[in-house]
Amino acid sequence: KGTIYAGSGNDGKVYRLAKGGKLETFFDSPELEVHALAVDAKDNLYVGTSPHGKIYRLTPAGKSEEFFAPNETYIWSMLFDGKGNLLAGTGTQGKIYKISPAGKGEVFLDTDEAHIRVLDQTPGGDLLAGTDGKGMVLKIDATGKSQVLTTSPLPEVTALVTGSGGRIYFAAVGQSG
Repeated sequence: KGTIYAGSGNDGKVYRLAKGGKLETFFDSPELEVHALAVDAKDNLYVGTSPHGKIYRLTPAGKSEEFFAPNETYIWSMLFDGKGNLLAGTGTQGKIYKISPAGKGEVFLDTDEAHIRVLDQTPGGDLLAGTDGKGMVLKIDATGKSQVLTTSPLPEVTALVTGSGGRIYFAAVGQSG
């Protein structure tokens, strides 16, 4: 709706740039870093943080509450599925959580990787995940069954997007083994 949010590191703040062009601090997290942001259908903002791996929910007016705390170090990535559930990629245990609109979460996928760094969805509704460890791109169906689509020569997939024709593009970093 024309509002841009940006999360920051080392001070855990979320900034909001509204339509009029005014930049303001929208949320000052008790956490040190903001790694992920997602907006639901009601315009609530979800903020994924570290080092205590918490997700905060903020109303459009800026009222905040702790929404979900999975006992992870990092909330690296978040997105909403077609049913209003929030999916969160975490680290250092390499799990994806599915969290209901009421804030009840469960492990949707548990991997052998250290981190789930990035999430995206295919046009067909499958979930895509980029990992840190082996640098894999995973495809996960609605039941949580995963398959490896590819493994990067670099250990950490940091960006992932689905393009036209079902093409998947990703960026990876690190030292090749």
